Amino acid sequence: MSSACIKVASTTFARIYILTLFLHSGMLSPLLGIVGVNSLLFASYGLSKRIVSPFGELSLPQTALSGAMAGAAIAVLASPG
Repeated sequence: MSSACIKVASTTFARIYILTLFLHSGMLSPLLGIVGVNSLLFASYGLSKRIVSPFGELSLPQTALSGAMAGAAIAVLASPG
């Protein structure tokens, strides 16, 4: 590669990095919060499925109950205050 290509690539990378750094500052905390809430939701849904029916396939009402239990866990743990 020529030095001009390397200079263009490094300048472009530096500009994009600086732009994203200033435009997206303060985004790490909400993104990590969303990751935590979603992981908690899926974990509580899996646990509630095993509580409702430990024998594999769930019927539609059992699936709805499992989802409601997972939603209740998220509502209690992720609500402010």
